[in-house]
Amino acid sequence: FTFAVKHSDPFNYNFDFHLSLLTFIVFPK
Repeated sequence: FTFAVKHSDPFNYNFDFHLSLLTFIVFPK
């Protein structure tokens, strides 16, 4: 997972962040 590349693209970074956050809420570990 290339953090630098995703961080350079605010839209993709925010999308991945919210998607992972939603996944964490829906499927708590």
